[in-house]
Amino acid sequence: EDHRIVRTKLGKPYIQGAYPFSVAHSRNTSLLSIMLDHKSSVGVDIEEYQTVPLKPYQPYFHHNELQFITHLNDSSSALLQIWTKKEAVLKASGVGLHEQINLIDTTKNELTLNNQHYGLTGLELRSGYLSAISWRKNGCGQKND
Repeated sequence: EDHRIVRTKLGKPYIQGAYPFSVAHSRNTSLLSIMLDHKSSVGVDIEEYQTVPLKPYQPYFHHNELQFITHLNDSSSALLQIWTKKEAVLKASGVGLHEQINLIDTTKNELTLNNQHYGLTGLELRSGYLSAISWRKNGCGQKND
């Protein structure tokens, strides 16, 4: 079979005839996820912990996300938790940062985007890094019980 890496119209890479995958990296750490379901999709993100001022990023967050960030003692950690979830779900959906990302609320462990249902969760993989994974749920367009 031909397993070339190609891109969707919005630039998401995939391997023809192979399982969906997602790759992320931050400094010297990489994260790879492969979805063993051809009908689904996956997205991952990883960020090294750093102090991040909220103000320049406020326009990119949903009001529920802003509440979450501002009510924790470590707002940088909270901001990066939300950001990695947001990037992961945007990668899983294939829309990337083309979407109006302030309309996407990642404070729950699932959400609907473009009539597709996604699960998402933060991951604890390595000290000093925050990461997240998101996947399109089976039975796309229908709520899973």
